[in-house]
Amino acid sequence: MFLLLGTGAFANVPGRKIIPATFSTEVAIKGLGSGIGVNISVAENLTTRPFVTIVDDRNNIIYNGLLSSEEGTNKSFNLSDLESGDYAVSVVWNNHEVKKVVHIYQDETQKKYVIN
Repeated sequence: MFLLLGTGAFANVPGRKIIPATFSTEVAIKGLGSGIGVNISVAENLTTRPFVTIVDDRNNIIYNGLLSSEEGTNKSFNLSDLESGDYAVSVVWNNHEVKKVVHIYQDETQKKYVIN
């Protein structure tokens, strides 16, 4: 009977949880050096393909998809055509997530951005 109770406890596994990562050595989201956008870099030894999502502050999806192995370890996203506002960039892999917010705004002379 104890064996059955123990087996039942393992069979009732809750759904997968995504663990937010404030710092990751496997995935990094950084700004583009020459333009408004982000560069996502992925460690070469990552065993799963990361899923990238970019949404605006009204939860409209700007981009979502898996990074392919053909794209290598870096993928850049040009956000210069987007309107002023906040955009969440999220990368999910192996039940982990790195998320950054890109704030795009219009200065007196040009469009600029900040990543938090």
